[in-house]
Amino acid sequence: MAALVLTCNACGNGTGATPGNQQSAGWELTVYYTPVEHYHGGPSEAVSDCSGASVGAHPRDFLTRIRTEGFGRLTAPISGKSYLGWDFDRACWLAATAPLAGNDHGLRPWISTAAHASIAFGTRLRVARCGGPIEQAACDRVRAANWIVEDRFSGGGGSRKHLDLYIGEEDHPNFEGTDQYYFDSRGATVKFL
Repeated sequence: MAALVLTCNACGNGTGATPGNQQSAGWELTVYYTPVEHYHGGPSEAVSDCSGASVGAHPRDFLTRIRTEGFGRLTAPISGKSYLGWDFDRACWLAATAPLAGNDHGLRPWISTAAHASIAFGTRLRVARCGGPIEQAACDRVRAANWIVEDRFSGGGGSRKHLDLYIGEEDHPNFEGTDQYYFDSRGATVKFL
């Protein structure tokens, strides 16, 4: 990952600037998604929320994916909440009605993106060039999307030139190993609007 500051006057100062109408090369693009419990099996593990209340027992593989991706859709809702989330700051579980972004709004597939804190929430952007490796169909879909910065990397991670694009819920088993839209691309060009 490149740790370079964006090539515009307002960027890179840590204040969450909006780099309007600029194009910048050398970006890493990754994706994140919402795991779905019924696609995961194996031994279950009982977990509790941040207050210590039980939020059920779930397959360990599913819990591992949530700890990476942030939220997962449950097979059976808990107190009317269909999602289980991992609070990265407090290192505990939470039940939610939707997968939430860093701005406390629901994540939106093919719109929400996570970015470094130097890029303000609400910043709009398009991917002009996907870099590689990425399948053409995936690149076409990424380039057609109108992305909005609505999330942050867990623990403040991620370089200044890294976008993590939210692509929605997994829709089949072994999602990471078989889905054309699951990729890690380097050398992308991003246009800030």
